[in-house]
Amino acid sequence: MIRYTLSSEPNFSIAVTPEDNTYWFHFRYIRGLMYVTVDDDNGVRIAGPVRVCNKQWLIPHKAYNFQNGGNFAVSDARGQYPMFDRFADFCELQYFTLSEIESGEVV
Repeated sequence: MIRYTLSSEPNFSIAVTPEDNTYWFHFRYIRGLMYVTVDDDNGVRIAGPVRVCNKQWLIPHKAYNFQNGGNFAVSDARGQYPMFDRFADFCELQYFTLSEIESGEVV
């Protein structure tokens, strides 16, 4: 698993490049809830908008094996719905490789 730090701003974007695939995450705070869209490096939307829930996959199953990549989840250490004002203190973006997912190593 690879962990990424998130910003505590209500609306922000972050690019990450695990396993030589670049993903752009655009987090948005809309009507009291956090949503995210995920684009590939060419700007092609592969997920979203998706509500950000604790430890739920961010890329839908049909796009899950995007270029043999794994999948992402946002984890809130307190087990609550991830919110931007807790991102820096309690939340992180996690990347799980395809082999970790297939072996059941995902929590």
